[in-house]
Amino acid sequence: MSILVGIAIILGLMLSESRDASASDARCYSNFALLISLWLTAPLFAFTQVRYFRRLTIETDEGLDRIRILVRWCSWAHSTIWFFSCLSIIGLFGWPDIVREVWKLDRVPLLDELVILLPMITSLVVSWFILFDLRCSTSNAPPAAPVLTRERFDFVSIRCKVYLLVVLMPVAVMVAIKDSWYLFENLPTAIPSLLVIGVIVALFCLMPLMIGTIWNHRSITEIEGRSGLLELCHAHRLRVSDIRVWDTGQQAVNALVVGILPKFRLLIVSDLLLESFPENELRAILRHEAGHIRMQHLPTRIGFILLPTMALAALELDVNRTLEMLCMQLILYSGFEINPSLLVGLGFLAYVVLVTAWLSKNMEFEADLYATGALTTGN
Repeated sequence: MSILVGIAIILGLMLSESRDASASDARCYSNFALLISLWLTAPLFAFTQVRYFRRLTIETDEGLDRIRILVRWCSWAHSTIWFFSCLSIIGLFGWPDIVREVWKLDRVPLLDELVILLPMITSLVVSWFILFDLRCSTSNAPPAAPVLTRERFDFVSIRCKVYLLVVLMPVAVMVAIKDSWYLFENLPTAIPSLLVIGVIVALFCLMPLMIGTIWNHRSITEIEGRSGLLELCHAHRLRVSDIRVWDTGQQAVNALVVGILPKFRLLIVSDLLLESFPENELRAILRHEAGHIRMQHLPTRIGFILLPTMALAALELDVNRTLEMLCMQLILYSGFEINPSLLVGLGFLAYVVLVTAWLSKNMEFEADLYATGALTTGN
C-alpha cells in the first residue's frame, strides 16, 4: 500500500505541474461538484464493502477464510478506485487550477502542493475510518460486537503513520527544494545537483530519526528476548544502536533494519510479529534482515535512485533544453499532446517503480539465501 500511495502522490504532483495555468474562475468552480463526487467515490465504495461483508457474515455460512479472500480482492478494487479518482481530480478536473489560479496559494512555498494533495489524503483517511468496521467483521469477534472509538482512531492513526507520513515527509523536503530552485539558476549545474544528492543521502541517513518521530516504538525488554537478539546481531556483525518494538496495536507483522550509519541504525520488530512467531522463527526472520545489511542492499538501492535524480537535476538547469526539445519532437511525430515535463516525469517514475520492483525481488532472494546459509552454519 505504501508503494501505491507513494506513486499516487508523486504522479499527482507531476500532473499538477503539467497543467496549463489558463483556467478561468468560472470554469474551475463549474467542476467543483464533480470534484466532490470523485472525492467521495473511494469512501462510498468502502461503505458499500462494509455493508456487504457485514450482511455476508450474518446471513450466510461463508467460512472466515473465504471471506478474507474476498476482502483482499475488494481491498485491491478500493485501492484502484481511490488511485484513479484522485488522479482524475488533479489531472483532469481543475483542482490545481483552483488552488493556484483562484486561491493563489502558489505564492507560499510547499503550501499549494499540500493543498493539491489534500483530496487524495482525506479520501484515503475517511476510507480507513469506514474500513475499520470491515476489519471487525472479518475477525473472530461477533458481528454485532461494539466498536470502540479509541480502537477506530488507533487503526487509522497507524495507517496514516505507515502509509502517508513516511512518504509525505521526504516528498515535502524535495518539493521545498524544487520551490527554491530559482535561487540556483545562476550557479553552475554541479552545485544544485550535489545539493539534491546530499539531501537524498541525508534523508536515508536520518531515516531512523524520522521513523522514531512518527512511529510509536520502545526498547525491547529482556523478557521479549533482548539479549538473544543482540547476540544474534553480534554473531552476524550487524551493528545496531538499539532493538525496538514497534507498537502497531497488533496490526502489522514486520521486521526491518533502518539506517545506513551503524551508530544510528535501529532493528525494529513489530509487536504482532514478536507475539506471532516462536524464538527460532523470529531469529530466522532477523537473519534475513541481517542479510540486507551485510550485502549492502540499502546503499545499492540509493545508488539506483540517485542516477536518474542526478540526470533530472542536471536537465533542470539545462539552458539549451535539449531533452525538452527531444520530447517535443517525439510528441509531434506521435501525434499525442502531452507536456514534455510530464513525459520526463513519467519516465523517471517508471524507472523508479520498475527498478525498485526488480531490486526488491533480487534483494529479498539474496537475503533469503543469506539466512539459509546462516542456518546451515548453526549461527
